[in-house]
Amino acid sequence: MLKREIVVLGIALLVFACTGDPPSSPLGDSAQGQGPVVVFDLLHKPLPDIPLPNNVATRIDPASPTGRFVNVSKIAPTYLEQDLRAKADTLDGFASFAPITVSFNSPLDLSNIVERHAKNDDMSDDVMYLVDIDRESPEFGKSWPL
Repeated sequence: MLKREIVVLGIALLVFACTGDPPSSPLGDSAQGQGPVVVFDLLHKPLPDIPLPNNVATRIDPASPTGRFVNVSKIAPTYLEQDLRAKADTLDGFASFAPITVSFNSPLDLSNIVERHAKNDDMSDDVMYLVDIDRESPEFGKSWPL
């Protein structure tokens, strides 16, 4: 009797799990604009298409000096690339002075970006800027134009 009840309960859970609204974005909903959108695709192959450096591309490991290691898939079409990825997978983070890479889903209007950054020193109309989000940093919350 107990076995039958467990099976019925399992089927009921499966049915309820398959109903309802699809999950929303992990970052929450945002207003849809007219311009390019930052690409954030964790399922992109052969590697995720996400802005870098990014802690999403790391794994937590207390043995690391930073508490993290870069998390790179070691599956690659050639031995050379497999070897390179295996070595990257041992890094304890991204470089301190590394470029920031961000992909967009359509071309950027570069003249608009230059105009919005050059016409004044007020960052409220700037297209992008960098913000220190490290709560332990003495410059926490400070913004820098790019």
